[in-house]
Amino acid sequence: MKKFIFTFLLLLITPLFNIANNQYNGTVDGVVTDAATGELLPGVNVIVKGFHHLGTTTDEKGHYCMRGYYVNDTFVYSFTGYNTKEVVVNSRFATINIALIPFSTLAPDMD
Repeated sequence: MKKFIFTFLLLLITPLFNIANNQYNGTVDGVVTDAATGELLPGVNVIVKGFHHLGTTTDEKGHYCMRGYYVNDTFVYSFTGYNTKEVVVNSRFATINIALIPFSTLAPDMD
């Protein structure tokens, strides 16, 4: 009976080690700027695609820092008035600087 319980517990716990090994405990950080002017962008949303509860925003200097992501997660950078940008993160520690492109402010011709 003890052997059965031990085997059962081992089978129950083994997948947890697999999950822990696939998760990076590293850090991704960087700066988000305006592609047209090079100005720093405070308040940019940075989330892990598919996990809206896992994210951050850039500070007043356009800097962000993210932890607790998985291998090959996609980070989504979004800000009002700018095109959204997606980047796949595949390293444990990385610095990813992003330049967001503003939407065109020109109205289409209505001839």
